Amino acid sequence: TIAEARQQHLSRLLIDLHGDVVKPRDVDALAAILAPYRQGSCPLRIRYRNAGAAAELTLGDDWAIRPEDELLVLLRDRFGDQSLQLQYR
Repeated sequence: TIAEARQQHLSRLLIDLHGDVVKPRDVDALAAILAPYRQGSCPLRIRYRNAGAAAELTLGDDWAIRPEDELLVLLRDRFGDQSLQLQYR
């Protein structure tokens, strides 16, 4: 299935957050959205940008996720379609 192929070939999930859109409460929401999908094998990166700075963080292995359809829908609904980059091997 597509979900199985994604699980096998996804090398990382990048979540791109823009400071002009993302609010502090969204950080807590991100942690809550990710929590049920942790303990996976897909590394997670967070890119944050605002008018004055940019940073990209690779989260530790304990934040690796299972890239299930439901998770991707939740993230896109909360942060926008352009916020996710699925990077394949």
